[in-house]
Amino acid sequence: MKEHITKKLDPILALLIFALYFLTEKQVVPNIMYFAISILLALYFFPIKLFTKHWKDDAPGNLRTIYFFSFLLIAILISLSTVLVYLDDSKIFYNITLVISIINILMAYIYFIRKYPSYLFVLHFSISFLGAALLFA
Repeated sequence: MKEHITKKLDPILALLIFALYFLTEKQVVPNIMYFAISILLALYFFPIKLFTKHWKDDAPGNLRTIYFFSFLLIAILISLSTVLVYLDDSKIFYNITLVISIINILMAYIYFIRKYPSYLFVLHFSISFLGAALLFA
């Protein structure tokens, strides 16, 4: 039961960080609040999620590296959003975000085509909204 809750919660968290980024850009939410929440969420997706047991038990050996790279990519994208909140005019971080967003979309496409667990596709699709907001907002 616990595994199903986390698999449903992760895409919701990705959409929540997108909405929070949008509200931060419109100056409804203070930057420091977005900074704190996004850093906690980035830490949740990369190191904390790797130490939890549910994804290790569900995934066979060949999918563990795919989960690892998926969580790493999402954590990097959330961390870049934190940097871009404070450095709006940085072309370097903009280009890095562009490359990471393209990799994110390609991974979602690969997960959809190769029939990997739908959890990964939904997670990458929901975090792609954040990538679009970072690039075009």
